[in-house]
Amino acid sequence: MKKSALLLILLFIVTSLFSQTKFEDAVALNFKNTNVANAGYFDNSGNLNTARITTKDGSYYVEYGAYDANGTYAVKRMFEMNSYTNEFRVRFSADGSKLAVLELSEDKNLLSYFDLQTGQLIQDFDAENINNFFLTPDLKYIVASGPNNSILFDIYEDNILINYAGESVMDISEDGNTLFCKNGGNIDYIDTKSGKKVKTFALKDFKSVDFDERGELILCSFQGYIKLFKLTQNGIIGIKEINNVSLRPVPSPLFNYFLVDDPNGSKRGLFNLGGKQVYKSKIDNYNQSKSSYVFSSDEKRFALLSDKSTEVYDFEVMKYYNKIAQKFPDMFQTKVEFQTEQDQINRADMFKLQKQTIVSNVADELKVSEGGD
Repeated sequence: MKKSALLLILLFIVTSLFSQTKFEDAVALNFKNTNVANAGYFDNSGNLNTARITTKDGSYYVEYGAYDANGTYAVKRMFEMNSYTNEFRVRFSADGSKLAVLELSEDKNLLSYFDLQTGQLIQDFDAENINNFFLTPDLKYIVASGPNNSILFDIYEDNILINYAGESVMDISEDGNTLFCKNGGNIDYIDTKSGKKVKTFALKDFKSVDFDERGELILCSFQGYIKLFKLTQNGIIGIKEINNVSLRPVPSPLFNYFLVDDPNGSKRGLFNLGGKQVYKSKIDNYNQSKSSYVFSSDEKRFALLSDKSTEVYDFEVMKYYNKIAQKFPDMFQTKVEFQTEQDQINRADMFKLQKQTIVSNVADELKVSEGGD
């Protein structure tokens, strides 16, 4: 009897702590699905569209599907792969109408380009020495990148237009006109259509690097710290350094915020560009190297496509969480010890019923005060 009572007490304590530490995440979470996706994008209605690798009868397929606002998933298309490998890189076009899949293997790499509306294969080509790729917004070209060289491939003419010798493309500008490349210890900005070098500057020893839509702001992680740079006519200058953070920062589309997940420590932090933390929560552990982050272009939603699940959040709630918690303390009793996980969910649901109105009010107040944070 004593052992049973002790076990119940321990269970209560563990459940309370588990629920309490994940309350913030429960408030922001729209839905969670056990599907594991390889790529995704938010359409104009705010719904998450995904592509994931599946198997059937010994063959690999890319399954294209979508979630509605309630997290209900529906399959839209299935594309059979050539089964050279079980390692894939998948990307949607910016408008969500096309899908490209790179199959990676020791013997052969193949890049395939599909029309999601018709379900047809538009083109495929051998991608020797290629390990990454980007689609241009006009949907006519693919920039295929290797460790030391990259190419511009014309999809419909089926030929290579430009060889970017010595350049490893890391990203492409939103308009598709500029490539952000690594060339030894330098970062080169290359004109996509001409192949000419537009700008270059030294940037060494970074662990990760992200560029805003024009490459004017550059967010890097180094050993033990994060640094924000601004591009000038004379090169780049450091404008913000955040110490004691060695994990990769993931910037939002408008480059106003960046997310730092620590899956091993089961914690998440969201910071504004000034380095102030505006949100933190406990999260489930996942493999970050096998996961990707997807934002809606208006920064209202955020999705984590992890190796364990697909999770969709209200990013606005995360951005304004501190302000919301201050304004509505009765609804955000974050230090309460929930007896069960359901109690936590019930509390989060109370907020979600009024979420849109609350978030809009706080967002308007922040605009009036020129950003608040």
